[in-house]
Amino acid sequence: MKHIPYYIMTAALAIFVGCGNNSNHSHSYEAEEHEVHEHSHDGHDHDHDHDHDHNHDAEHAHDHDHGHSHDAHAEESHNHAPGIIEFTKVQADAAGLEIETVQPASFNAVIRTSGEILPAQGDEKTVVATTSGIVTLGSGSRILPGVKVSKGATIAVISSEEMAAGDPIAKAKAEFDAAEKAFERAESLVKVNAISQKSYDQAKKDYETAKSSYEAYKGKFGEKGLSVVSPMAGYITQVIVNDGDYVEAGQPIAVVSQNNRLQLRADLPEKYWSSANRIYSANFKPSYASETFSLKNLGGRLISAGRTAVKGTFYIPVIFEFNNAGNFVPGAFCDIYLIEGQKDNVISVPETALTEEQGVYFVYLKVCETEYKKQEVKIGESDGIRREILVGLHEGDIVVTKGAMQVKLASVKGSIPGHTHNH
Repeated sequence: MKHIPYYIMTAALAIFVGCGNNSNHSHSYEAEEHEVHEHSHDGHDHDHDHDHDHNHDAEHAHDHDHGHSHDAHAEESHNHAPGIIEFTKVQADAAGLEIETVQPASFNAVIRTSGEILPAQGDEKTVVATTSGIVTLGSGSRILPGVKVSKGATIAVISSEEMAAGDPIAKAKAEFDAAEKAFERAESLVKVNAISQKSYDQAKKDYETAKSSYEAYKGKFGEKGLSVVSPMAGYITQVIVNDGDYVEAGQPIAVVSQNNRLQLRADLPEKYWSSANRIYSANFKPSYASETFSLKNLGGRLISAGRTAVKGTFYIPVIFEFNNAGNFVPGAFCDIYLIEGQKDNVISVPETALTEEQGVYFVYLKVCETEYKKQEVKIGESDGIRREILVGLHEGDIVVTKGAMQVKLASVKGSIPGHTHNH
């Protein structure tokens, strides 16, 4: 039998063992032809200049058109194109791999700046001293910015033992006792018209005032002094005094916020003045977080875009309000991406899809069920969540959006550049 040329057999084999005949695979037939010719069978030397008319049936029991079944090696042979990374389904599941098909779409036009998370107006209350004395913060718990407190929780204890005015609870008790006796006497006298109705009304008023004052102290005054409690559940956003400070009655001690609604203040540089009226939303990344959040997903709305710069700065304040659905901490500084419009027909990927090596950016493309390819890209603008891709991706490409680092590690450990089988 005339032998079929090796390069024809090799090309046919490449078609059948390829991953779904995916167009992203560029098999090197020259390499595979060389691979075939590396097969050396002991005991005979094939002179490929003659016609192979001699019959090897006695020695080999197969027709030597190199038809010894390559199908037998199909499971062993990978025949990966150069740069292909093998990443099994088991590995993908373990890495939580996620993918996305590239589709041109609208993309946010952004101005990147910084700012701060603030409590929303009406969402916070100031805790004040109810008497004069020496303050001790907390009662067995730390009072610091960011600490969560329940309604009625002790914010501070104020002691007046060493004060000239004396013990406020003792003073309030004495005033209450005196007012109570005076009111009881007035009650008996008014019945026999021994005092005027006006005198009786005044005695009653004095009694009620003294009672309210005393009851305000009662239950809040312990061995160490008078407890000042939180008027609502929330988070401490500011501590105004220190342990051991002397405070006057009515002096602010701390600020408590419910944290249900918050504000995001962005500092817009003056050079973007003309863009201020086009800003309608924002994405932001707090200094303590690894994730970028969208105001759109937090019920956010624009409150104001300042018409004047903040005094002493070169920034224009842009204020948003949003729901505190992520336990954000007031006072935290943020990277902010102000959204001022949209660009159409833009190819973009999530920021999590990108890897960087010495200033060069890459994504990983899925080319078939268990094979991936590293792809260099040129990046454009970012809105903090997605990144514009200028060069390197096309519609229909399948990009790894989560787990790209695991694929990268797999490429370092086991990239298979079209390895050969030497028998």
